[in-house]
Amino acid sequence: MRQADGRPNAAMLPSVNLPNGENLGQIVLLINKLQAFDHTPEFSHIYRKTLDPALRREAAIKLLAASYYQIPDEFSELLSASFSPDSNLARQLVDAGKCQLHFSQFNQTYLLNCTVKRLEEDDYYFQATFWHNLLFNPLLSTQSYILQFKIESLSSQDD
Repeated sequence: MRQADGRPNAAMLPSVNLPNGENLGQIVLLINKLQAFDHTPEFSHIYRKTLDPALRREAAIKLLAASYYQIPDEFSELLSASFSPDSNLARQLVDAGKCQLHFSQFNQTYLLNCTVKRLEEDDYYFQATFWHNLLFNPLLSTQSYILQFKIESLSSQDD
């Protein structure tokens, strides 16, 4: 988090395959806090406090780098990602309803079989994803597709 100025590293960018094996490329996923440990109000406050995207990013990194990721039990098994309103990739994932996420770094690979659904704006995970991502992408549309990836099975491989 601190080393890349908030940008995701390779290990956080899985490649996505449809059930038919078609590779759709890489996406940026967000791991979400359980609602009991919600930080969405803080994200919203940071965003509204200044119009300067650099200051927003700096405040977000400070919050996330401190202790945000330190307690694994505070996180949901539900992953999410935001996509532009005209995203063909998002539509393909929703239409398929399932995908496989390939995480790989160094000589370790994780394969997650997931169900996929589009979240509605009033969903907690929609709001958490939207406000988090808005801090790093000031051009994020309020009409964005936000998809949920529910892990159904996991396997790992050593290369």
